[in-house]
Amino acid sequence: MDGVDGLVRTVGVHLSEGEADALLGWLARRLGRSKALARGDGPLDRLEHVFAHWMDDAQRAHLEEWLARRIALGDSPVPAARPRWHPSGVLVPALRTPLCDLLGIRIPVLLAGMANGPTTPELVGAVSRAGGLGTFGVAGMSLEGVRAAVRRAAEIAGGAPVGVNVLVPPPLAADGDPERVRAVLAPLRRDLGLPEDPPPGAGPPPPPSELVAAGLEAGARVVSVGLGDPSPLVPLARAAGAPVVAMAATVEEAVRWAAAGADVVVAQGAEAGGHRSTAEVAPDGSVPLVGTMALVRQVVRRVDVPVVAAGGIMDGAGIAAALALGAQGAQLGTRFLVAREAGVPASWRTALRTARDTDPVIIRSVSGRPARGIRNRLTEALDDAAPGLGWPRQAAATGDLRRAAAEQDRGEMMALWAGQAAALAGDDQPAAEIVDALVAETRAEIARLAALLRG
Repeated sequence: MDGVDGLVRTVGVHLSEGEADALLGWLARRLGRSKALARGDGPLDRLEHVFAHWMDDAQRAHLEEWLARRIALGDSPVPAARPRWHPSGVLVPALRTPLCDLLGIRIPVLLAGMANGPTTPELVGAVSRAGGLGTFGVAGMSLEGVRAAVRRAAEIAGGAPVGVNVLVPPPLAADGDPERVRAVLAPLRRDLGLPEDPPPGAGPPPPPSELVAAGLEAGARVVSVGLGDPSPLVPLARAAGAPVVAMAATVEEAVRWAAAGADVVVAQGAEAGGHRSTAEVAPDGSVPLVGTMALVRQVVRRVDVPVVAAGGIMDGAGIAAALALGAQGAQLGTRFLVAREAGVPASWRTALRTARDTDPVIIRSVSGRPARGIRNRLTEALDDAAPGLGWPRQAAATGDLRRAAAEQDRGEMMALWAGQAAALAGDDQPAAEIVDALVAETRAEIARLAALLRG
């Protein structure tokens, strides 16, 4: 029973009798016990009983470390915000904003809805179970695929909410030559063992409304919308009692989406990986590229709904900065690409870790819409067929090739979407550990900044 005496000393020196009693009540709730069953004459004696008989060595060690850190930082040693035990036994302090109550989550961290592979049921479920919001990118999936994936994620989440993300961009025309696109892709297709021509399409994909309906039917409790106006999906979400999260890349779009019924706006800065979440693309393919810091602060001042920051956020310092700008949470995509549960091949993970800050650039040739990623053999080949076929025809023309490249772990022929801070991705970790680290880093960074004010 290592650690009992140390915990008793810490509590006896640093906590008042009332604080000790509050800690006793919190521990009893976290451990699934009745406070009345803790034996002793006073709060300190009763806590000693809890430490010795209700907790194992690992839990005592984590509690002692956590209390010492709070005391050293000048925080109240009593966990007023109800920290939680992670299934691993680690004590994780809570970090709450009003966004958490709106979305039904414990931690203001959102997983970006990355379609076409990365957001597996295991990743989505793990992020939600850890206290954030796991979000599926369901664009391109079948309706039954959406239902099965959401059911599995909800099961893993253990009652915590999961979300579904859909893309609603208008078609983007381009006058490229289909034969030229076919010709530049032919060598890549041969290298992957694919036939010279892509297989015929199975018909148009399900519209966003049907994808959302399938997700809600299977248990999704939040609807996320990217690349366009969320208003057509608001009534469907409202009927299910699901809040709508809309992504915007400019202040103007944020104002429009909030007026259209979005309950939350994600301000996606130019640093973000993947598709630029803007409805309008100029004839020359350019899109607004407003940085996260500039965008978030302006959006916060212009809308009356909670704002979530996205773009270049990879750790707790980034989340703390977003909160300082007035955001109520942060959405991360690239950071979770190295989660063990993510459907991301090893070569993609390696490309993230070895990327320089200048490597992730805006690429228009892969899908027909501007998106930030790392250039490779695929993008260079498609550049030779510019201007391409537009959205969604260009994405369809490269779809089976990109899937085969992922299956064979051929990074030079995949769409290597990545944000500008990709090099901060770190080693492969379980998603729950990433979430817990983000929370701990955020609290530590806020405490560091607060200490500056104390001189």
